Amino acid sequence: MIVILGSGKLAGRVADELERWGKASIVIDDLDELDSIEFVDALLISDDMDLGEKYDFPVVYYDVFNSKETPEDVDVLLNNTTMIASFLIAEINKYREIRRTSKLVQYMKRLDDEMSVFLHDNPDPDAIASAMAFQELCDRFDIDCNIYYSGEIGHPENELFVETTGVNIEHISDDEILTIIEEDKPLVFLDFSLPAVNNSLPRTAVPEVVIDHHPSDSPRSEGGYIQIETRAGATSTLMSEHLINADIEISSLLASSLLHGIKVDTHGFIKNISKSDLRAMSKLIPLCDSELLDVLERPPMNPSTISSLGTAIINREISKGILTSYAGEVSTKDDLPQIVDMLVTERDVHTAVVFGRIENTIHMSARSMLTDMDLGAIMYNAFSDIGEAGGHPHAAAGYVHIKEEVFDSKAIKKLSNRFKKEVKKHE
Repeated sequence: MIVILGSGKLAGRVADELERWGKASIVIDDLDELDSIEFVDALLISDDMDLGEKYDFPVVYYDVFNSKETPEDVDVLLNNTTMIASFLIAEINKYREIRRTSKLVQYMKRLDDEMSVFLHDNPDPDAIASAMAFQELCDRFDIDCNIYYSGEIGHPENELFVETTGVNIEHISDDEILTIIEEDKPLVFLDFSLPAVNNSLPRTAVPEVVIDHHPSDSPRSEGGYIQIETRAGATSTLMSEHLINADIEISSLLASSLLHGIKVDTHGFIKNISKSDLRAMSKLIPLCDSELLDVLERPPMNPSTISSLGTAIINREISKGILTSYAGEVSTKDDLPQIVDMLVTERDVHTAVVFGRIENTIHMSARSMLTDMDLGAIMYNAFSDIGEAGGHPHAAAGYVHIKEEVFDSKAIKKLSNRFKKEVKKHE
């Protein structure tokens, strides 16, 4: 119960406004009346007075004369300036998002009635959930869309996500990508922004729509809808905003998928999390299926992954908080993220990289527990001249091709030293 001390018109107007927001309140004339109220959430006073004591609940003082100093015994000072400023910021953010969605919808309506949606290679739950949300947006406006990806869905968590959600995404080859592009249907990039970067699209591919949260150069486009929002920790957050702003009903399956996508890309809601993510989560959580979320968060570990984990544990080396290890020959590169996720939790370790070999390629996966570390930049600086590497500030990956006849333990040592050298530059 919010208690309002006063008997004038101001007290009545405040009570009416609180009721409009679904908050229970009561107006009293005297502080002694507080004793008869069982539970007080807050006390609102409109006159500067000596309360005589500190209460267990917050005391809010509204001053129509715009005082700049908080009176004694008062916890919060509200005046015309502070109230207008906070309301203004909230409304600007709200309507900026609404206008952004309106711009996307209007642009989609001007395009053909069929779109080709591409995800990056080896898509994760954030990319897949974003595709599910984009499909809902297309369905609302009678637009057909086909969702494609290259690479493989080999990580158990990603396999489980696709199997459980039943999402309809199509795996395609490089030749099939060229055929789709030649059909000249509008291209949509979700959870990535540049062709030929972590995806199998040719560099000449030009998107009509891009929605992504990774920092990147703006892609080449001819007046399309380009939204690269690094304020968000996940593309699922951006797609949730669009569904909410377009007043599209979000099913429990889709809400659970989007929430899981946000969780995966924010490393369990602890890294790169933003106010935008939290606002989206507040809308999604009441709609979620708790049993489905429980299933998605408990992927099984393949026997081959456990064997590679054993090898990585034996081969690990730790130097000043940096762990490097070689997992030997791995059945799939998706083993490496699971292994490094475990090894980085070892005591006195803050950053880790694990290497694994598939034929003549060394794949690598890195993790860091440091909030000010940019692993994506570190991996790029360490390996871009001999392979490809990059990623997020807290999680990154890459690969380097090698020659069979020159591969030995020294090759792994050289790669490890490259990584440690770049990490130390950023410490």
